[in-house]
Amino acid sequence: MCGIHVVVAGVSHGHALFDTFLAQKRAQADETASNIEEQDITTTSRNGLALARRGPDGMGTVKLASCGCLAVTFQNSVLQLRGKEKIRVPLHREDTKNIIAFNGEIFGSVGGEAPAESDTIWLLTRLDAANGDAAVITNVFSSLRGPWCIVYWHNTTRHLWFAKDVLGRRSLLIGFSSAHEGLLSIASVAPRKAQQSGEEWIDCPPGIYSIDYSSLSFERKQSIESRVNWKHHAWSDELSSTLFFLRRKTSARSGNYEDKFDRCRKQSVQEHTLHVLWRLLDRSVRCRVTQCNIPSRLQKCRHEEFGDAFVGVLFSGGLDSTLLSALIHRNLCIEESVDLYSVCFDNGNSPDRRAARSAVAELQRVCRGRAWRLIEIDVSKSELNLHRDHIETLIYPGGSDMDFSIGAALWFAARGVGRITSAGPQKCFKTTIYQSRSRIIFSGMGADELCGGYSRHRTIFKSFGEEALEESLRADILNLWRRNLGRDDRILSDHGRETRYPYLDEEFICQILRSPLRDIVDLSLSPGVGDKKCLRRLAKHLGLSFTAQQRKRAIQFGSRVCVHERDDEMIHASPL
Repeated sequence: MCGIHVVVAGVSHGHALFDTFLAQKRAQADETASNIEEQDITTTSRNGLALARRGPDGMGTVKLASCGCLAVTFQNSVLQLRGKEKIRVPLHREDTKNIIAFNGEIFGSVGGEAPAESDTIWLLTRLDAANGDAAVITNVFSSLRGPWCIVYWHNTTRHLWFAKDVLGRRSLLIGFSSAHEGLLSIASVAPRKAQQSGEEWIDCPPGIYSIDYSSLSFERKQSIESRVNWKHHAWSDELSSTLFFLRRKTSARSGNYEDKFDRCRKQSVQEHTLHVLWRLLDRSVRCRVTQCNIPSRLQKCRHEEFGDAFVGVLFSGGLDSTLLSALIHRNLCIEESVDLYSVCFDNGNSPDRRAARSAVAELQRVCRGRAWRLIEIDVSKSELNLHRDHIETLIYPGGSDMDFSIGAALWFAARGVGRITSAGPQKCFKTTIYQSRSRIIFSGMGADELCGGYSRHRTIFKSFGEEALEESLRADILNLWRRNLGRDDRILSDHGRETRYPYLDEEFICQILRSPLRDIVDLSLSPGVGDKKCLRRLAKHLGLSFTAQQRKRAIQFGSRVCVHERDDEMIHASPL
């Protein structure tokens, strides 16, 4: 995981590809005036601290040699989770002058090939082998599996490529300056100073984009009015195209089972669907646990509270996070502890905190031998206000009360500073202040959108039927990048941790789309039974009978952050 900031200055870029998104942002923005301060348009130094927090293992800057009117600067930080050798970022070739800034993890590619060491080196090698061919570069991007954002400069063709995975699981913002028409910024996080000035920033939609600078003269200065060509490239492989459109296969639409199959056949189809889904979800968790370097270190006994955990879970005690914890247990070496982050804004007395304690007790009973460490993170109103400005910077370009409430809950949870309670001699309990050192955080994001977990899904089903429910689920997944994923990546990565989303695995989602809808969610059944039906059955299969009955709570209500933030109209949520 890394932080990216790339600045291109010297030519008028225009932004026709993103006019729709800019118009939406302007319509939502308050009409407030701000003073435009003098800006450093040729460097990325103003965003260095934010990038360093995202990537604490190293940071570097590369500037292109003199290119006439064009000034291009790459800045990149790194949180290294792969490879034994520390790499210098941004990665660039001295011979070709090609540069790459990468943020994410590559868990595989078309054909099954995956990086054994640094995924940045692996990726740059394949992009350079394309020799600037747009079709080949598009194929390389389309073939990647996992969450990623990339900015790539191909020097010979004078093309700047930038791309975000088809689901939009990593933050990539685009900034257009009204004060300096020739300034284009592409970054993981928008600088605070830029937010207060004349720049407009938007979340880059998932996709593959390129800017062609080859028509410019690189021997002499040109007018700022010299314009360049933007291009949006279509995904080139079948799986990415499926995820881009997210259409359920006609054969997977539910209908009435009894009209088509006898009871035996119905049960057989359902069981097959569930076992395929469970296998893919288990594989999704396994690759996200095992494809990283867990550093060798001297540890205390795993049953002691101070043995470092490399993996953590955003833990509400609900179905999604507890099920992920059980699957992590299946795939992680038993000697490894697991940190469970439980955040509360109501003096330790919130629905999520009570559920988290009950869920940990069930995990300890069902998943034996594991050191489960519940970190109880309690946040006061004064502490929330102390970090308000910083959190608002991270959620930008979002700025609603809902964005802040969800962002605050996630930021304090991922900080990992709280209390842990352990059993002492003679049945006494000891409470200790603890700081998590885990570098990977698992999140249950996507489970509600894929499997019908929100109460509004039940309302839509009752009012308009199954086809309307199917369309609502599709819209929820298509909008995840806009509503949740970019904001959450900026928030969670601010503590030098990488977030992984097993429910948003490409193969798992495609199997959801191939499966009969009623095997995934059946809202004719009661709450806590029919919503997220397939996940509830898996929880029962794993012995998590308490967890299997838990009902959905939005994070802002479950953590009681809304006690401090008055907003009774918040609808959407980011699950823990």
